[in-house]
Amino acid sequence: GGGGVRTWTPRPGQAAMMAFASARRHSLLLGKPGSGKTMAAIHVAMDDVIEHGGPILVVAPPIPARIGWAREAGSWAATAFLSVRPILSPDLNFERVAGLLSVRNRAATRNRILGFPESVHTVPWHLFFNFVELMQGTGWPYRTVILDEATFLQSHKSKMFQAAKHLCKNQSGVERVQLLSGTLAPDDPEQLFAPTFLCDGGTLLGENITTFRSWWLLPAKVDKRTKQVYSYTVDPAQKAELERRMAQLAISVPTPIDCGVIVNDIFVDLPDDVRRSYREIKRQLITVLESGVPIDAPNAAAMTGKLLQFASGSVYDGDHDAQQVHGNKIEALAELLPHLGPTLVFYWFKHEKARLLEAFPHAVDVREPGAVEQFARGSVPLLIAQWQSAAHGIDTLQNSCSDVVVFTPPFGAGVYEQGLARIIRPGQKAATVTVHRIIAERTIDESILFDVLPGKKTLSESILKRTYDIPSNTT
Repeated sequence: GGGGVRTWTPRPGQAAMMAFASARRHSLLLGKPGSGKTMAAIHVAMDDVIEHGGPILVVAPPIPARIGWAREAGSWAATAFLSVRPILSPDLNFERVAGLLSVRNRAATRNRILGFPESVHTVPWHLFFNFVELMQGTGWPYRTVILDEATFLQSHKSKMFQAAKHLCKNQSGVERVQLLSGTLAPDDPEQLFAPTFLCDGGTLLGENITTFRSWWLLPAKVDKRTKQVYSYTVDPAQKAELERRMAQLAISVPTPIDCGVIVNDIFVDLPDDVRRSYREIKRQLITVLESGVPIDAPNAAAMTGKLLQFASGSVYDGDHDAQQVHGNKIEALAELLPHLGPTLVFYWFKHEKARLLEAFPHAVDVREPGAVEQFARGSVPLLIAQWQSAAHGIDTLQNSCSDVVVFTPPFGAGVYEQGLARIIRPGQKAATVTVHRIIAERTIDESILFDVLPGKKTLSESILKRTYDIPSNTT
């Protein structure tokens, strides 16, 4: 670790998580970033390494899988003996067949991975299914599996959930599974099903999604014509019993935050021609929403994404090339940065990364090798990060930074909270963290930041009820 090897004494919350996980084959450890989930999980898994020689398997978001777990284990005297080996795409010897990735020479690849001497193997989530498919069968080598950030398992239809479900079966050879999460199912109670199912096979909360819904949920949004349910809410009459059963599968610990938080909203307007194009896209979306005919997901995503792009300043054309339509957010950021210290900027679209790096040549993207360490040391003044790539498992940014800029907001509260928690977390040295949100006035930015993320309305409800129109004489 950057601060050298230190002596570790578990905090009360960490001790509680360790005791909970030690007493169960499968457990879910919940705590906001900085609660100490990683070290609690390492210490429980470490016993398996000491007794059986390991290795243990950690599945994590890309950056933690590549550097985070190794840095955390190496930072403490009690765990410094653990050697960590990230297993990445080149290790899996991929080839593309009929447009799909598969492992070339499976037997040789599996044997080579089995020969890695490290006591901890880390795999990024996007390789998890391929990895389990490769390694399953006779002689599964990992007695303990840590699934870091269970939000990757929220969809019961995903391949990642199917791979985790396979490992959690009694006959798989896995003796202990620990699931970790900072923000479990903040947007949809249905998302509780998949991670909790992995803890007990559905015994307490329902053996399939249909049973889970019937026991614990009520329809929240229903199409009146087709009766199709689009979202659910927890049944108030069952809430207490749901929480009681959840407590048998999961432990949640508080995370004390010592710093204050200030939100600084900076509003920018759209040029008139951009506003007219924005209004036309919004009018098309409202026409569909008001018709009562369900809009299919790809078209909904395309239209809402287009609105967000107009607000940001650059729009993908029919050939998926980015066309800049305004630079007002970039200009606002340029005016802001000279007044700030080391700053973390969150963006959403790939074209925003290109525009930010062009406008601010001293900026470094969080996915660049060494970027996290350099920023934590204060040697990089401006770090940019795509929301989803930096929302989980990145620590130490709070060592140098107390200013966060929201260049474009994300759609989900969980991603938003986890992203800001890179800075608003234990270890923050500043008395106050300031979140600077650059907002395109009377656009979808306002819907997301003021309605959706606080949980007041769905995005479609907000788009229908918020008024963004410009005076008619400008049309």
